[in-house]
Amino acid sequence: MDRESLIRNMPLFETLAVDEVNELSSKLQERVVPAGTTIFRAGEPGDTLFLIQEGAVEISTGEGKQRTRLASLYPGSFFGEISLLDGSSRSATANATKDCVLQALDRDHFFAFVRGKPDAAAKILAEMADRLRQTNALFSQQVSRDVLEEAQERLTFGQRRPGKCCHHEHQ
Repeated sequence: MDRESLIRNMPLFETLAVDEVNELSSKLQERVVPAGTTIFRAGEPGDTLFLIQEGAVEISTGEGKQRTRLASLYPGSFFGEISLLDGSSRSATANATKDCVLQALDRDHFFAFVRGKPDAAAKILAEMADRLRQTNALFSQQVSRDVLEEAQERLTFGQRRPGKCCHHEHQ
């Protein structure tokens, strides 16, 4: 799949006109990333959006037992959009789970593009907002699950056994 087809078939950019797709694709830089490579880590500086042309990427937060997989992404997906917008550090870690061909769009090129295309900018921001809502919903579910697990861990063995309670055994 060439760069223009990748952009046209990506929800983030699918509403762009042909000239907008061509202009945006000229700003992309190809990066080949082997499987097992960390593309970026949470907390690192970030100013690049990545489009997956080939391969697969896993997005996660935390490490060890606290690690939460946020998404498994495949060709036609994008990641790194939050840091692209605000220039802050990465909010998650991205790892290549398969050999990847990524198209990278840096912050300066992105903002130069949207300054000249306000309608395109509005469409792109709406898609990014949708992605952020999905991530917030996932975190809300994770927090609820963590609270329930913590409460369960605090119970004694007798309290964990359904239908059994020491107060009612002798009645």
